[in-house]
Amino acid sequence: MLPRAENRITLDARKKDAWGIPAPRIDCSFGNNDLIVMKEQLNTIKEMVSACNYKIDFAGTALGLEDARNVMPDESFLMKMIFRLSFKKSVGLGAAIHESGGARMGETPNNSVLNNYNQCWDASNVFVTDGACFVTSGTVGPTLTMMAITARACHYAANQYMQGQL
Repeated sequence: MLPRAENRITLDARKKDAWGIPAPRIDCSFGNNDLIVMKEQLNTIKEMVSACNYKIDFAGTALGLEDARNVMPDESFLMKMIFRLSFKKSVGLGAAIHESGGARMGETPNNSVLNNYNQCWDASNVFVTDGACFVTSGTVGPTLTMMAITARACHYAANQYMQGQL
């Protein structure tokens, strides 16, 4: 998923939590390019499988199940329905374990939440060093990158503290 301004987290003016704090509102959807890329990925996989003389019984993406009638042919109607319903949730937005975003890193407080050291613009003693600082992530887990930005943030915070800036 490419980063888009429409995908964002804001504070809901009407919803509040138990302490009266505005609840987060998450707006996130696939853009046209994301849908095109998903379709192209599926077509490419099919071509590769076909070139190897293999057969795909069914394919599933965030776009849904393709050839769903071939899913679990020997199972009961109930088992097939349970699979189909749970599949939708397993590939939907928020189902991955490496979600990112929500506290964008940037060059100014006008377009980001964090500076390039992962320090919060509005609270200088707060550093956010998890996946929240990324507007998106690649195809591999971002854990090592998170460790690197945490080390950089700690080094910066220690220097700022020693200089009396923090």
